Amino acid sequence: MASDATRPEAILADFLRQVHFPPRPKLRPPASSNQPPTPWTVILVGSTGFLGTYLLSTLNALPPSRLRRVHCLDRSPEASSRATAALHSGNHPPLDVRFTFHQVHFDRPTLGLDAPTQHLLTTTATIIIHNAWPVSFALPLASFLPHLTAVRDLLALAHRSPLPTAPLVLFISSLGVGYESNTIPVPESLIPTARVFAIPPSVLDGADTRATAAGYAQSKHIAEFMLATYARSTGSPAAVIRPGQLAGPVLEGVEGPAWPVRQWFPTLLRASKVMGVIPDELGAYEREYWMPGDLAGRVVLEVAESVLEGYEKGGGGGGEMPIFNLANPHQGRFGDLVPLFRRVVAARTVPIEEWVRMLVERAEREPKMPGARLVEYYKRLFVGERENIAIDTDKLVAASRTARVGSRAVDQEWMAKWLKQWGMMEGEGAKGGKGEVKAKL
Repeated sequence: MASDATRPEAILADFLRQVHFPPRPKLRPPASSNQPPTPWTVILVGSTGFLGTYLLSTLNALPPSRLRRVHCLDRSPEASSRATAALHSGNHPPLDVRFTFHQVHFDRPTLGLDAPTQHLLTTTATIIIHNAWPVSFALPLASFLPHLTAVRDLLALAHRSPLPTAPLVLFISSLGVGYESNTIPVPESLIPTARVFAIPPSVLDGADTRATAAGYAQSKHIAEFMLATYARSTGSPAAVIRPGQLAGPVLEGVEGPAWPVRQWFPTLLRASKVMGVIPDELGAYEREYWMPGDLAGRVVLEVAESVLEGYEKGGGGGGEMPIFNLANPHQGRFGDLVPLFRRVVAARTVPIEEWVRMLVERAEREPKMPGARLVEYYKRLFVGERENIAIDTDKLVAASRTARVGSRAVDQEWMAKWLKQWGMMEGEGAKGGKGEVKAKL
């Protein structure tokens, strides 16, 4: 059995105490709205992953009047070269001189940054985007403690800022907080802790793997509450963005990063091609809230701008910390894509539960076939009664022009581009990552 100190409730309480900082002076509303906004200095924690690459590209496109500098904090010493390679392969312009990379260590005090770098970041940052989190659904909550400590250190850095307004701290969370707690529709607000932590003790102890994403979702939930406590106690700006499934790029000329070919949905299509059958629907996941990655990069920065504007117009903190669900407000349906899949993937269709049964039987004979390693994951998604997934996006739509009018429902045109990137239609081959992984919830 887990000790009391390692229970989610105890971990949450401990971290909330650590981020309950003294209040900052309340911001006075600007005397004039005619002054041009100050260019941003951004700290981007986690620049080398899928969303991180699109954030880099979107920031890089901002003019000097809007962006002064970006400090990329990454754990890898190769982050700069990895980011350069990812941008080049995706047909993005190279980063300009405004971007600087710093290696950090989440298991060291103050992220392992030396004193001059700490001073530079503390005295200049206007936005901190925390986008670094291990996407592993098999790890227990205790494995995420260094990452929660890093959240604490970033909040402390923001609180030490000598600027009139502390930097906005924007945490990239996950819609998995809602999915794993069975909170449907997923609200754009904090989810009650009792729901997120209501997981059998056997799961927490590792003896039961039914709730495989429990530790991941709980760690994100604790980080959300840390930001809310920080914002409430200090009056400083903070916000949470919860991405759901991020898909491939759709903007003209953008070729990557591609939707990783070994994630759950591309793997479902590859398994379907091997078996010769495609599901005719996706059960509770029939509605597609998938947001293209390049659009997601734009949405995050538009949300940041909206939050800062609202904070400054309101004269500072004191209100509820805003939370935004980063999901496509223009939902399509998997069934609308089936005609394309029948032409390209498999001509025969079957109900999703029958498809899972066929995969289970085939994977027993061919353990190396596509999808064999995700059998249990597909069972969790598609077998048995489950409430249809629904996601609130009203706040996102209000804050982001791209979410309102710059996106659309996933259609056959977009899907055809992704199929080409995966090598399943004529066109360039897939550019996926290593190892089959589940959706980044």
